[in-house]
Order: sequence, then C-alpha cells, then structure tokens
Amino acid sequence: MEDFYTLQGLALPTDQAERLAAGRRKRRVDAVPESLRPAVAALDASRMRAQDRARRADTRPRRNLTLEDALATMRDLAVFLTDQRGKGDWALVDVHDIEAFLATLPRARKRRLTVLRQFFGFARSQRVILLDPTRGLNAKEGHGYRGRTLTLDQQRHLFRRWTCNDGAHPHEALLGMLALLHGASSSEARMLQVTDIDPATQTVRLGKRPHSVPLDPASWAVLQRCLAQRAAWPTQNPHVVVTKGTKAGRSPASTAHLSHVLDDCGYPRRMVRGTRLVDLVNTMDMQHLAPALALGALRRGKQIEQFLGAIESDFGSGLRWITLSPGSTGVTVYLSEVEDVGTDTFLDITECPPLDPEDETWGREIAVMPTPEDALQLAERDLAADPECWVNQGIVCDEYQDFRTVRRSNP
Repeated sequence: MEDFYTLQGLALPTDQAERLAAGRRKRRVDAVPESLRPAVAALDASRMRAQDRARRADTRPRRNLTLEDALATMRDLAVFLTDQRGKGDWALVDVHDIEAFLATLPRARKRRLTVLRQFFGFARSQRVILLDPTRGLNAKEGHGYRGRTLTLDQQRHLFRRWTCNDGAHPHEALLGMLALLHGASSSEARMLQVTDIDPATQTVRLGKRPHSVPLDPASWAVLQRCLAQRAAWPTQNPHVVVTKGTKAGRSPASTAHLSHVLDDCGYPRRMVRGTRLVDLVNTMDMQHLAPALALGALRRGKQIEQFLGAIESDFGSGLRWITLSPGSTGVTVYLSEVEDVGTDTFLDITECPPLDPEDETWGREIAVMPTPEDALQLAERDLAADPECWVNQGIVCDEYQDFRTVRRSNP
C-alpha cells in the first residue's frame, strides 16, 4: 500500500527503513553487558557520523547491514568475555581471549577478525585500551577462491532441469540459467527490466555491465517463459521478475524471494554462479591492465588499484597502495598505508591495520579529480604510480603475494 500511494503522489516517502535500522542497532547495543556497553555505543555513534559524512560527500558510506553485523559481532564478543572469560573491562582483554572467541565460529573467523580490528583500533584511539589484542592475528585462510563449484554432471542436470522441464518455476529457470551460463548475480536478475531486453538481437542489459549480453537459444527460451508468466498478471511493474507482492507497485522482487528461488534445484545460487566465474577466471585471467583498459574501467565506474611496495614512515615500516574510485562527483584517489602483518597464509592487505591509527580503513583521501584522465595523471605524477601496473579491484592482494615471493628470494 505504501508503494502504491507513494507512486501515485498521494503520500510522501517515509523514513521507515532508517527507523527500523536504528531499532536493530539499538537492540544489539542494549544486549551488550553494561560494563562493556559504553565503548560499543561510542563505536556505533562514531560510525553513524562517518556514514552521514560519507553520504553528504557522496563517497562510500557503510550500509546499514554492515553496521548491524559489526554490532552483532561486538555483542557476541562482549557476552563471551563476560560469561566465559569473566572479564568486564575492555582493557583486560588479551590475544588469548580473542583467539578463544574466534574459535567458537571458525568459518566466520575472517569476517569477525575484521570487525574486532576496527573496534580495538577505535578503542585505542579513544584511550579505552592501551594495547590492541588483535595486533598480529591473521585469518589463517589461503588466498584465492574457496567456494564450492558444480561438477560437469551437475551442470548438465541443472541445464536439462531448466530447459527441458516445464515443472521448474520460470523464476528459478531464469535465475539459474543467467547464473550458470552468464555469471549473473541475483541483483542483476532482480533488477532486470523489460526495457533491458532487445528481441531483435536477443540480448539483455545486466546491471552495470558496459555491453549488452547476447543470450543463447536456451537462455532466450527461458526468458520468454518468464515473460509469459509475467504477462498473465495485469501489472505495470517494469521488472521481468514480478511476484504477488510487487505486481501492484513498481519495486523489484524482494531479495528474500530471490535468495530462495533456487531451493528446489538443490544447489545454492552462489555455487551455481561461482562455477561460471571460476571458469571465466581460469580461461581469461589477466592481472595488469593496459593503460587504455585502466582508463576504460574508470569510465565504466569500476575501481582500480595499484600496489606500490614497502615504505618507512614515522609510524614504522609498512605497505602502500593506491585506489582510484569513481563516483558522481569525480574520481577519488585514496592512498592506503598499512602495517606489514602478512604471512604465507594471510595475504589480504586490505585487512591489515593502518599505520596511522587516525586513518580510515579504506585509506586516506588524496584528492577528487573531475575526470579519470586527471586521476591517473595525479597518481602517476604525485604518488609514483606505474601506468602499466594498474589492476582490478581485489587483485592488489595477488600483487602483495608476488612482492613477498620476490622479497624472500632476494633478502
């Protein structure tokens, strides 16, 4: 009803989502034992101010879900310290307490450790603690893809299910085929609109991809089934995937609907999509971007990075890399300087603590340039970036691995 009245101009949009998010954060903070609560509440307030600043500056604000997950981790840690370790003061926490807490949920170690590093870095800057108990800890995970993939027999079974079996729901078949053959995310399938389809060339525009995606005959047939199912409902919703809850409005299907749409096939969506992405990486892997490709990536709104190597500063020795992040106001140049705490099993330098405790976790903003060309020139002129060594987002960790290999062979 709210969508209908808002779309018809009969009511103003509400701040219901923000109020619900504020309530969820408050419940998590209130669940922290009283003696440990003030520091967690201060962290929440600090992050909300940072989110507001980022929104005003049109940079990269943290999502409400990210903030809530971090508070949930801090709540779990505080309860663990109180109930199982008998500690009611953050200053008493040591590395053994952190290791014991991380051991309670081994698969979430990397995510939890990231949150704990951010909290104890904040607590140290506020003089709540003197020593950071997370310093020197690592996630103990090998670098690279660790997800599951489908075997060839499983892929053939799913292909036949979605193309030869009318019993599969059209939404399941569409999402499955787009993920299995075209590496489409659930968000890309969820936001796909009828106007994104070109019947003449049998192509679709998926998300922010720079070019239309040509569909094979099997995928095109599955798409037509989904459109036929949509046409059976009198709706003005522009999206291809329409549910009973969204046919009266114009909003896309809920993320909850798409997260369970593949349940009947027996394989999770991430596993299906991951199979295609792994195949693409193995057959089309390219680490360094040519200057023209780096410029093209920025023009398409994609972030690029470059590893600059080791540095010595007033805060000690560490590592440095650059990030160029396109936005609505231009291309922001970030410089990250972090402690070199990497090991043979921990190579994700984006999780290393910053050398300067006052720096944000994503780096220090150097400048916002109006065009990608200006940003590249500034990075090469003032930060000694190599025009031949730019990489896509996330590949900077591979550059760090190569750096460690060379350093070990040439001590």
